[in-house]
Amino acid sequence: FAGNRGITHNLSAGPVDDLSINVYKRFDQNELMIHFDANPEVYNGAELALHKERFMNLFELVINNYEKNEPIGKINITLPEENHKVLLEWNETKEDDELISLPISFEKQVQKNPNKLAITCDGVILTYKELNERANELAHYLVEEGIRPNQFVALVFPRSIEMVVSMLAVLKAGAAYLPIDPEYPAERVNYIVNDAKP
Repeated sequence: FAGNRGITHNLSAGPVDDLSINVYKRFDQNELMIHFDANPEVYNGAELALHKERFMNLFELVINNYEKNEPIGKINITLPEENHKVLLEWNETKEDDELISLPISFEKQVQKNPNKLAITCDGVILTYKELNERANELAHYLVEEGIRPNQFVALVFPRSIEMVVSMLAVLKAGAAYLPIDPEYPAERVNYIVNDAKP
């Protein structure tokens, strides 16, 4: 440019599907420029700021560990607050003292989302509340008919809403269900029934 100096400024490296980090040196300044190009449909402002913080933290760690001649693989690149979350919160291995049964867990879901879709089959739709009501009704009937805890109840159904209702009902009655496909050959059904003695 006939001896005139110009200043370059990178606007974008092109379309970004996820996240692009561009590092380059400005010839007129003794410093590195770091640009983060992110897809706004993937990252919001807070997430992008966190990525910048992680990247700068990594830069600082690499520079500080250069003289120690340590492999990069041994550098802990997570932020201090992320260390706490990963090691102490996400990795918590303490189990609840009481195991929750499937019927109790299902009842909690019913209370939380009574009118949400629970199951649909062949055009029939049941909400959690409706499914629970049907299962409770059948469970009471099973108990009245003598079904007791720890017994096996054979269920011979094709895939259907009735099958799911029956499974829940048996569990609510305290028993265990034995699913049998009605398409099984008679010999196979006899073997299953004789082996489980439902």
